[in-house]
Amino acid sequence: MDIWLRDTDDQDQRLGPVLSVIDPEATVDRRSNVRAATIDRRRASRQRVLLSAVAVNEDFNASFRCTIRDIGAGGARLSMPEGQLVPARFWLISVTSGLAFEAATAWRRYPLIGTTLGLPIEVDEPLCRLSRRLHKFWMAAVN
Repeated sequence: MDIWLRDTDDQDQRLGPVLSVIDPEATVDRRSNVRAATIDRRRASRQRVLLSAVAVNEDFNASFRCTIRDIGAGGARLSMPEGQLVPARFWLISVTSGLAFEAATAWRRYPLIGTTLGLPIEVDEPLCRLSRRLHKFWMAAVN
């Protein structure tokens, strides 16, 4: 559906597809702080969760606890400890599921960050060198 707004000088303005319809006779003052309806740009929906997790930097020399707030096929929203700096790329280990994901920071609004997630790696039964390294961090978080 398209939105049409009438500008103050009676010129019609097309604002693109949105989820709701605005009265075509409405006027908009460009100086006011009016926001258009926010459209979710995610490719896949996310499920609200509350999961304990561990973030491990790429060099495997630092880790910290965090919380997964919601998760979907391609990403997650995480809650970070106060004052924690988050690297652009890191490993995210879900403590409850025993799965690790290669993560990349997509946005930051502390204490929340959005990430993209790679394919899961099982760390509860490590089969390769990478999963063995991640397994150590997972075991430290479980115990």
